[in-house]
Amino acid sequence: AKRSPERMAFMFRDKKFTYEKLNSVVNRAVHALQEMGLQKGDVLAIISQNCEHIAILMWACFKAGIWYAPVNYLLRGGEIIYQLNHCGAKAFFVESAFLDPVKDVSDELKTVKTFGLINLADVDLPKGWIDVEELFSEKYPDSEPDVIINGEDPASIIYTSGTTSAPKGGLISNSSYFSQTANFVTPLGAWMEESDIFLMNIPLFHIGASSIFVAAAKTGALCIATYGIDPVEALELIQREAVTGLVWPPTLYTGLLNLPLENYDLSSLRKCVWFGGTMPLDALKKWTELCPGATFCGHWSQTEINVTGTFAWMRDKKMPSSGNIIGKPCIDTEIRIVDLNDEEVPTGDIGEIVLRSPSVMLGYYKDEEKTAETFRNGWHHTGDVGYQGKDGNYYFVDRVKDMVITGGENVSCLDVEEVLNSHPDVQVTAVFGVHHPYWIEGVTAVVVPASENLTEEDLLEYSQKNLAKYKIPKKFILIKYEDLPISPTGKILRKELRVTYKDIYKDVKSK
Repeated sequence: AKRSPERMAFMFRDKKFTYEKLNSVVNRAVHALQEMGLQKGDVLAIISQNCEHIAILMWACFKAGIWYAPVNYLLRGGEIIYQLNHCGAKAFFVESAFLDPVKDVSDELKTVKTFGLINLADVDLPKGWIDVEELFSEKYPDSEPDVIINGEDPASIIYTSGTTSAPKGGLISNSSYFSQTANFVTPLGAWMEESDIFLMNIPLFHIGASSIFVAAAKTGALCIATYGIDPVEALELIQREAVTGLVWPPTLYTGLLNLPLENYDLSSLRKCVWFGGTMPLDALKKWTELCPGATFCGHWSQTEINVTGTFAWMRDKKMPSSGNIIGKPCIDTEIRIVDLNDEEVPTGDIGEIVLRSPSVMLGYYKDEEKTAETFRNGWHHTGDVGYQGKDGNYYFVDRVKDMVITGGENVSCLDVEEVLNSHPDVQVTAVFGVHHPYWIEGVTAVVVPASENLTEEDLLEYSQKNLAKYKIPKKFILIKYEDLPISPTGKILRKELRVTYKDIYKDVKSK
């Protein structure tokens, strides 16, 4: 705000903020929150799609030393109750689209003293609630708040999804954000520059989106946020606003290939990052042909390490040998691949990815046992399986929990997906394991066809030619793209597929 006050900082729909204006509104929000009784160390929870309110409030929390606690807007009922009570939120601000599910459980949110409405749909203000818009009014001063912020102070508490246990709240420090920002502005990281315009489709409850926003403030770049992920809107914004940077999951890149991309001007794109899964090489090749002026990059990270991790930039425009390439560590990140005894394995061998970095979280809130387990022997254990290639790059194999053990053999879902995605009539696949009477777990594939001619027999024949016998899916299920369960951040939800198809082998007899 001091260096480039007139530069555009943030846009959402028709709302535009220069860095000077954004800083002024954020300061007003800080003073308003303090007048409400929120102080350094208190927790403010927010459930909202992307909008200017959540962006302003995130920055206000950081400046005030209030813990920013975004809530996944897909949560309902007991999930909201658990997260809010666990983090001890003192205030809870709710976007109008999620008003009903929150009102249903509001009496059970024991620590919340103030409820606020982010009113994007012109609904009636519930009795006893405040209108969040009033926190930004000029009745509050826009002077810099008098709060001392230390590096090791918590800045946010971000909850990871709980598949086998309750969600865990990762405490992210100010130093973590500082380290992440330093990585994002280097050519080894997200390569963000002052002239960049990044399209922020992923929700601000995801640490990836908030980290992009923080890094943009360091460089003076512009972030354009959208309400949810609308493919057509995204393409129109790229064309109209001359967007230079994308950070998308592979599902969004592949999904957009169904649209007439040749009708849009994508020539402004310079930096296109994918995260959260394997990029199908056919889709990557099509995108590089569509955007010859852009450099593409695979990125690996997780909430607990504040999206630092690794980057794999294709600066030589050479296609990678595999879509699961995740590249090399950021400048202040050390990575090892270890076995079950935490011994480093030889190059090329598969093991768990462990790392050390200033970006790593402080720990899991109120869970010393899980924190100690994760940080054992001085390294953060990610729960991700990978290996280092002879080229020096790291490659992601799978989440430990997503490995399928079938007939005593370990199968990486991503390995099978990569083969199936290479079929010319396949748009995208999701591979997972469910109970099988004979094999213990059966490798199962949900497939979105790119051609109406694709059959299960075609997929079986292709798999027999390209996969080891034990990796071949026992079932191929053809579905439409819109029926594929995808998270707000664009990740395929394998856990939902496991529930949907848990009984698919129930009539199979054990041998």
